[in-house]
Amino acid sequence: TFVCPTEITAFSDRHEEFEKINTEILGVSVDSVISKSFGVLIPDQGIALRGLFIIDKEGVIQHSTINNLGIGRSVDETLRTLQALQYVQENPDEVCPAGWKPGEKSMKPDPKGSKEYFAAI
Repeated sequence: TFVCPTEITAFSDRHEEFEKINTEILGVSVDSVISKSFGVLIPDQGIALRGLFIIDKEGVIQHSTINNLGIGRSVDETLRTLQALQYVQENPDEVCPAGWKPGEKSMKPDPKGSKEYFAAI
């Protein structure tokens, strides 16, 4: 599809934002072992769905999203998700609610924390 170049350009244009949060971006082609092993390859068509995988330093997938061929991946949402993952790793007693962004209120994952969070929004 013609979506690929828009994604490559969008992520490339903002690579410095990823570097600032100690994240490396890898672009992987349809014809690779990776597209097969991550389950995004459609072998009979020779194409891959738009998979995005956030993998931690230990090689564990922390987030994945797979888009239909006609839908490009969002740099903004990828950055937000990375920042939320990093936040909960640094603050293991907290969680990030829907749409959370750095600087916004997180919450404790218990009834009291939930009540305090909803009372504040």
